[in-house]
This record gives sequence, C-alpha cells and structure tokens, in this order.
Amino acid sequence: METKVSIALVQEPYVGKHGYMKQQPGTRLIQCTLNRQKPVKAAIIVFGDLLEVIHDPQLVTETEAAAVAIGGGTKLGLVSVYFEGNQNIDPYIERTKTFCEKLNTQNLFVAGDVNAWSHWWGSVSENDRGVAYSSFLTEIDL
Repeated sequence: METKVSIALVQEPYVGKHGYMKQQPGTRLIQCTLNRQKPVKAAIIVFGDLLEVIHDPQLVTETEAAAVAIGGGTKLGLVSVYFEGNQNIDPYIERTKTFCEKLNTQNLFVAGDVNAWSHWWGSVSENDRGVAYSSFLTEIDL
C-alpha cells in the first residue's frame, strides 16, 4: 500500500500581530510559542494524521524548529531554520548541528533561509556565510 504525506518546512511564515502561526485543522504545527521574545521565523507543518510526530520543546526556538516524523517504519528528522542575515552565522550553525544530533536519525531533512550565498544553491557569488553553511552541510553528510 502506498501512503502519501505532506510536510512543510517553512521560514518567515505569516505570523500576524501575535508573532506565531495559527494552528489549522488537520495539521500539526511545530513552532516556538513558549518564552518567545521575537516573532516565529521557522516552523514545521505536518499535514494529516498518517505520521507520528515527536518534538522536544528544547529543540524549538524562534529561528529553528526540529522534530521527528515516524511512519511506515521510517523515522525522518525534520529541521527548519532561519538565520538572521545581520547576525553571526556560527551560533546558528552550532544550534542546528546540536538539533540534528539530538534527533538521532539517519534520514534527515534540513531546509532554511540562512541568508547566505553559495554556488551550491545557485548564487552567482559566494560569501563567508555561504562557505560556513556549506561546510556545515558537508560535515553532517548532507
């Protein structure tokens, strides 16, 4: 039997005046709502109820969201990130690396707006942030 599921790793979602995404029927939403200082910039949306979703609130910040989705004998690590362009990229990379390790899965999806330029994702030029982020992706075998 073939089963189809939909997952969205989103950055800079519409958050309205409340600073976080609204929960919609038929979805599970992983985002920072507790002790939030700034609007949510990264979230994970799982559509439907075919997957078991496990998330640790310690792996969710305003700019990162991480969770595990389990279904059909497969365990998927999901990480959505948004790195502020005017901030040092190194702390973001270290947090993301920690989140990936704590998900403890071989199947990992990382998506994000890292405000970095690299030839690896189609930029016409490369900057220091792009070099740092592409090095991180290589380090974690993505």
